[in-house]
Parts: sequence; structure tokens; C-alpha cells
Amino acid sequence: MSQNDPNPLETLESLGGAPEPSEYDQELGREVGAAARRVANGDLTEEEFHERFADRLAAEFGDAYVPPEGSDDG
Repeated sequence: MSQNDPNPLETLESLGGAPEPSEYDQELGREVGAAARRVANGDLTEEEFHERFADRLAAEFGDAYVPPEGSDDG
């Protein structure tokens, strides 16, 4: 974390604590976020990422989910 990055705890406190409840699966969001960091770090390929989450994202978001071009799901 650089000196210009906000302190995550201060940011959470400024938001009033825990995030608002959501109609969406927050655990799925955390898993996707963690996997996206692995893709960014080169520890997971984009293809592996999409294979891992395509079915769950489609179930969660229905018609709003658009698989990436060139995937078997699209």
C-alpha cells in the first residue's frame, strides 16, 4: 500500500461499518475479486477464470451476464 492509498479500516469506518445487504451473492463477489487478483498477478489465466465462474455468474445475473467473446458460453 502506498502512502497515497486510503487506509482500508478508515474507509470502512467512514462508510458506517459493514456493507449494505445486497440482492446479489456477496461470497461470489469476494471469490471473483480474489480470482481477478490472481489473474492480474499471472497466477491464473483468463480462460481458467471464466471456466471457473461462468456457470455461477450466469445463474446469479441471468440474461445480464454476457460471457466474453470467444468463450464456449457465448
